[in-house]
Amino acid sequence: MRYRVEEGCFRDPVHDLMDPRPTSEICSAMLRLGEMTQEAETGFQCLIDQQRNDGSWDEVLPGYRNLKQSTVATSIIGLLLLESGEGTGADDESAVTRAARFVLSRELRPGQYLKSLYHYGDILNVNASCAAFMAGLYNNTGNQEYLGARDRAIMNVARFQFKDGSFPYASPTRTFPYRWHLCMPDPHYQAITIYYLLISDPGLENPITRICIPRGMIWLNDSLGEMKLKWSRCRHAFSNGLTGSYPFIAYCANHLAEEKVYQEAREATETAGLKLTMSELERSCHVSLNRVRDLLKRSDLVSRYEPMGSSETLRGIFNDLLDTGSTTPAQYPCRFRVRFALSRARREISSRSERSLYFTAQLLESLSRISEEGFNIKGISD
Repeated sequence: MRYRVEEGCFRDPVHDLMDPRPTSEICSAMLRLGEMTQEAETGFQCLIDQQRNDGSWDEVLPGYRNLKQSTVATSIIGLLLLESGEGTGADDESAVTRAARFVLSRELRPGQYLKSLYHYGDILNVNASCAAFMAGLYNNTGNQEYLGARDRAIMNVARFQFKDGSFPYASPTRTFPYRWHLCMPDPHYQAITIYYLLISDPGLENPITRICIPRGMIWLNDSLGEMKLKWSRCRHAFSNGLTGSYPFIAYCANHLAEEKVYQEAREATETAGLKLTMSELERSCHVSLNRVRDLLKRSDLVSRYEPMGSSETLRGIFNDLLDTGSTTPAQYPCRFRVRFALSRARREISSRSERSLYFTAQLLESLSRISEEGFNIKGISD
């Protein structure tokens, strides 16, 4: 609690920033675990006080500008407020209702939500987080409008999935503020996308999620080595080595290991000629949680990045420079490929000491969700 400020929100001690999303995730985790409930309620009230008049919240991240009126932050904070019972009054001006109106207003095309005021990309993990919020709203109200919005978002995520099961970061259309499109796979955002898709449809009742989630999990299982992720599979400079991947992977594996969910997932993958095995789910969960434990040994805040390893870095650089297939679009010019490869190399040799409240909050939220749902994989309760 030493990063909590007087108003009840949490401040990043490294960059001296107060981003609303980590506060919502930390407070949600405290309520799920039954700890410091009054402090959690105070934190949620702080977030409600920060909500914009249009129902949105901003993202406040180091090194980024123009993250105002963030749809992804609003959908996640709205979902966690809804789940906690905070900001859910019966009137049309409750914090959750205003957030819902804002998110629905940001649907540019069916299932495609603008990321923020100045970010117009069709980003899959953003659409998945909106699907999760819409599912929570439907479960809470029975309003069919929310269910329709959820299903459109799910469809807009699933239709861009590659044949191998990977989800690209974004659609294959170039949009502001990027110079090139970002329709490339990424283990970190793969985990986040599956995480919010599972929250949007935990029982795999939607025929689209029933196949796209298990297919995506097979790819994610294969992206985990014996001790950490195979970062050569990451095609984005901004997410290479991000430690926030592991708690999301652990949650996804544990959730899919639940008996009825696993039965649905296994049957769907077998019909498609694929195989999702319990042993691989168990391995993914254990590898991810062991990595989380290692990260927490060093500090109460996890590091933002982890070393990728020399072999993975060299393999990634080779792919960056020479791959002309679907994972690195062939139209990317050589100078762009060289810049990407250099960025990968710099990240591997740079300092790894930076700590992150942002990823620590995500870790707490996703692991507390495992604790709340129950341990479906043996040996993870400790």
